[in-house]
Amino acid sequence: MNSQYLASYNWLDRANCTIVAPGEPPQFKKPDKPTKFREGSANEPFKSSCRKQTIVACGSLMGNLLLFARGSDKTFRILVEAVGDTVFFLRREKSPFETIPGVYGYGHSFPEAYTAWAYDMRGSESYQRILEYEFAGMKALIRFEGDGFLPERVPGHGDRPKAPPSGLSSNSQSYSDTRSIPRDTMDEELLESMANTADSAAYPTKSTEQTKSLRIEKRGRRIPQSTVFDLKSRSRTKIDADTASEEMPRLWVAQIPNFMLAHHESGVFTSIKIIDTKDAIQAWEEENQKALAEFAARLRRLVAFARSMEKFEIVRENVGKELELREQGGDITGVLPPDLMET
Repeated sequence: MNSQYLASYNWLDRANCTIVAPGEPPQFKKPDKPTKFREGSANEPFKSSCRKQTIVACGSLMGNLLLFARGSDKTFRILVEAVGDTVFFLRREKSPFETIPGVYGYGHSFPEAYTAWAYDMRGSESYQRILEYEFAGMKALIRFEGDGFLPERVPGHGDRPKAPPSGLSSNSQSYSDTRSIPRDTMDEELLESMANTADSAAYPTKSTEQTKSLRIEKRGRRIPQSTVFDLKSRSRTKIDADTASEEMPRLWVAQIPNFMLAHHESGVFTSIKIIDTKDAIQAWEEENQKALAEFAARLRRLVAFARSMEKFEIVRENVGKELELREQGGDITGVLPPDLMET
């Protein structure tokens, strides 16, 4: 599969809908000594140019369709809508602020202590990356959340200012470091399209009266895909499990070359590994050609059906059954805002 990093942005924790492009993911910072973390509880919430593409989607739902093609029992729901020749896939999930009963762990405490936003990215809720794909003859834009990056692998990282210019506070929104932002990468139509099709996992705005327009602030820098990592934490009792292999389908979808695995014992993280997954992803792709062919065939059928029906919903509720295609129900807005639909 051919892919390239196309664009990126940060969602900001504001009452209005605001993103920063190209933004920057949090950087990894390992503490000098092990730290005891508090266990998370059920208060953790559910985390919930396009015209040239065949498919526009988020990585998690593409992962769900891939897992289905590989025989997984996972259930999911996906909204599908065609706009011209482009087909949008959007997760239909529960409220992003609904809690998960009975779920405990340290998955949220670890990144809060081991990663840090740059001073001009503070206030970010998440960092989203957009990859441009060419898979089985189809072009696609795939959005996924980046957990962080390895700063020592970014050329010139040491030259980046560690504090705002004199006279500006670290929370100032008037400073924009756009020296590393090529003009042709700031495609506002693309960013608005992808941000408006974001699912609850990438749309953290908590205001009940969200503004209709999306504000785009230009600052940050383009971080190479080779430095981005995916992060997972596990109990030390699972230290012998091959967690990287278990996560490989998802890493393949997002083409993430670094996997950070942290093991803890009662909240103390004593083992942190950074695994280079580039070769493993390639090997996984070669070993799973049959499943990927099935995945591609299903995508083609779904795209063709969407272009004929315009919109529908994919439902996988019962194990062992085929995907159900249903009429969309409920109060569902379009995948694109009206101004983009008209242009």
